[in-house]
Amino acid sequence: MAEALVLVDLQLEFFEPTGILQADAIPLAVAERAAELVRAWPHERPIVVVTSCYDRWRSVEPPLRFVEPVDDAAAAVDKSERLAGSHRGAPCCVAGSALSALVPVVATALDSHANVVAITKEFFSAWIETELERVLRDAAVTTVVLAGVTTSRCVQATAIDARRRGFRVALCVEASAASTRDAHERNVEELEALNVWTRR
Repeated sequence: MAEALVLVDLQLEFFEPTGILQADAIPLAVAERAAELVRAWPHERPIVVVTSCYDRWRSVEPPLRFVEPVDDAAAAVDKSERLAGSHRGAPCCVAGSALSALVPVVATALDSHANVVAITKEFFSAWIETELERVLRDAAVTTVVLAGVTTSRCVQATAIDARRRGFRVALCVEASAASTRDAHERNVEELEALNVWTRR
């Protein structure tokens, strides 16, 4: 079983109170837990660092990329703009801005790993119009281990699309978050209903 660690949006934008989430910014402890995962991750297994850059959609309506339900349709997250879209409106993850950078504790941990691939996405799902699938297929990966933010949007959309593509998916619960703890717990339950297994 070949595994890849996929880190989603561990950017300062979501952790700083001056970022898009403001008062609901993600606690730094989540990034610190992700950094622990990186440090423990075997060097022969890939780490894919996915970051967002939404510049292209600030003045143009992005096309929807629907996230299809998997397995039991009754238990699946419905197809919605919440997961099918892309951020637009207020500036977020602007290329070259200080807030678009990785949280330093994560960046430092990644510096010591030998097998890191960086991918930039423009939609909530990390699979849409990126090289993620090619990278994982080339490495013969069958299981995606996810960590990052937020479980209400980008992490959830990425997990659902991974399942649709036939990957086993695990979510590192303590290295992931939403804007509130209650929302995070609801999102984890939704993903578990879609046969995403969890690691705490």
